[in-house]
Amino acid sequence: MALMRNLALLVVLVTACGTSIKATTINPSPRPMSARPAETVELFTSGAPNDRRYVDVAYLEAEQDSEYSWDDTPELLKALRERGAQLGCDGVVVGSPTNRVTTDLIAERPANIKGIVATCIMFLDPADAVLANR
Repeated sequence: MALMRNLALLVVLVTACGTSIKATTINPSPRPMSARPAETVELFTSGAPNDRRYVDVAYLEAEQDSEYSWDDTPELLKALRERGAQLGCDGVVVGSPTNRVTTDLIAERPANIKGIVATCIMFLDPADAVLANR
């Protein structure tokens, strides 16, 4: 019985150690979107760009997979940029951090799941998207 519990614990630890991203479409894109390299997606952490017009296209929620995830802010931001690239976003505007309290099933105590919310944006003028590639 103890062997089965230890095996189950190992499976949980190995499979629940990353970041998951949920994307919810909120507005239609002003132009077609297609996957692109992650390094071409601008990441805005101090607010949305005020020198280029854009449309909020999708709401993104990055969250640690479980209380055993070692992913922290750098990994969450990387995951947001990568998901933005998969969606075809010109940029990702980072919002606030999130914290969800859950129960650590092994230690039977409260545990925190860290996350970050963000918005996928598309510039109205396609030439504005080129700025990310300079």
